[in-house]
Amino acid sequence: MRVRSVLIYFLMLFSLNISAQGIFDHTYIIIPEQFDFQEKKHQYQLNSLLRVLFQKEGFTVLMNTEDKPKALAKDPCLALNVEVELLSSLLSSKFQIKLFDCYNKLVYKSKVGKSRSKKHKDGYKEGIRNAFRSIQELNETKSSKAAKKRATSTNVDPYDIEVIAFYKKDGQFYRLTKNKKGYLLLTANNKVAKLIEQADGSLSYESKNIKGVAMFTTKGDLVIRYQDEDIGRQVEMTFYKVQE
Repeated sequence: MRVRSVLIYFLMLFSLNISAQGIFDHTYIIIPEQFDFQEKKHQYQLNSLLRVLFQKEGFTVLMNTEDKPKALAKDPCLALNVEVELLSSLLSSKFQIKLFDCYNKLVYKSKVGKSRSKKHKDGYKEGIRNAFRSIQELNETKSSKAAKKRATSTNVDPYDIEVIAFYKKDGQFYRLTKNKKGYLLLTANNKVAKLIEQADGSLSYESKNIKGVAMFTTKGDLVIRYQDEDIGRQVEMTFYKVQE
């Protein structure tokens, strides 16, 4: 009986590993705006952190409240749904990332990521990053070469070294990164707007269609002012910072 139990365990483990290699056959990753252990949406910016991590592995990532692309709306099985489980938060924060297919079948679960930081903001982020390493390791295997090509394509931003803030405008999420010349404002598809620091300390804003000035409010929101030629006056648009 004991031998049979061990055999069943290894068969289940082998089956899960096969499924794990297949996670890179999926184009989309869907992340909820709030996990079960969070007290509010985007608490500690964990959801947005996972979004960036999956994007770096070549996936197109959506929050569960965002509109789905036509291909995904037509075939929901192109996506995997993310769940994050907080296993412990007493002496250390322990997390496990789980991926489910369109039939709600578990196709992958990460190794347990740990952090001994007593601060939830730092400890939770560290724990999730450590759990995500097992997904990164999968992407480095021979069977994931195609995914590695996606990860080095134009869908992944080469300037995305460190995200310093997350924003939301008209239902779209943005991330703000810093480089030597200023800032880059990026969407999930890496559509770029540049915020360039001027000699007088001000910021200019440059996107494909808009050129203006940028400023940060005391709340951290990003306000853009520019001249709308169609109506002949200056207008303002605001990117609202996602609060921790």
